[in-house]
Amino acid sequence: MGMENKHFFSLRKRYYHESSLILLLLLVFYLPVAIQGVQIFNSMSRKHHVEPDAKHYSCVVNIYSRAGRLDEAYEFIQRMLIGPTAIDWKALLGGCRVYKRVELAENFS
Repeated sequence: MGMENKHFFSLRKRYYHESSLILLLLLVFYLPVAIQGVQIFNSMSRKHHVEPDAKHYSCVVNIYSRAGRLDEAYEFIQRMLIGPTAIDWKALLGGCRVYKRVELAENFS
């Protein structure tokens, strides 16, 4: 694991407010740690006492989509406690285009 990844994981042990958690979720776009971004999201309420909002949900959809985990992104959208936004669908459609998953895109378009 690279030095920057070790620093990222040490950051996760502290408590954050809503905006900081969005920033952490955005960081995983650029680091090879997509699953850790989902773990951060899953710990928000329990560990950080922050209820996820539409921005947090969109970050997770984007994480899954950029990592090519499109089925998981689609399932996540279906399970969201708040309705999906246009940003969520755009991220998933973008992932379908990049990873050539036309059949998945046809399911929801």
